[in-house]
Amino acid sequence: MKVKILTIFTLVLLISAALAPAAMALPCGTGTDSAFYGNPFLSPIQGAAGSSFTVTGTGGYTYSNVQVWWDNDGTPVLLGTLVTSSSVLERGNYSGPVTVPAGAAVGTYSVGLLYPEIDTATSFCLPFTVVAAVRTDAYTPALAAQGETPSVLPSTGLMLLVPAAGLVSAAAGAAIFRKRRQ
Repeated sequence: MKVKILTIFTLVLLISAALAPAAMALPCGTGTDSAFYGNPFLSPIQGAAGSSFTVTGTGGYTYSNVQVWWDNDGTPVLLGTLVTSSSVLERGNYSGPVTVPAGAAVGTYSVGLLYPEIDTATSFCLPFTVVAAVRTDAYTPALAAQGETPSVLPSTGLMLLVPAAGLVSAAAGAAIFRKRRQ
């Protein structure tokens, strides 16, 4: 009996996993679907490939988890599944980080939300913009060639002005002192 139930449960999971990508290919829901999905939002709404963003919804459907899909030119990619809260005060709330696919090109994509346990015709979609990655190690090769630590900026020569200003001040002070003595 237990084997039969386990087999049926596995079959249901496999069928729902196979149907979920097809549901993403359907049009995204309308604004009225927003409340059903807990008025979801993404934070931030843009980032580089491989970066993370948070999906949050409050007061959505209580007894189902939320799948987060990335629509990659009509081919959906499952980014993760967020667990909805069942506590009395936070019923239907969900929030969690997901990662932008590493190979995503610069452009705007749809992030689809789907309750896999509910037979819905459409998912609810939010836009996410992939931007070019900012290079944070731009000075590293030049510094390594100079034998400096990459954690400091390259030397500009401005530090030579401090002793030079001191010498000019001392010479001016000596000239004024000599002139007053005479």
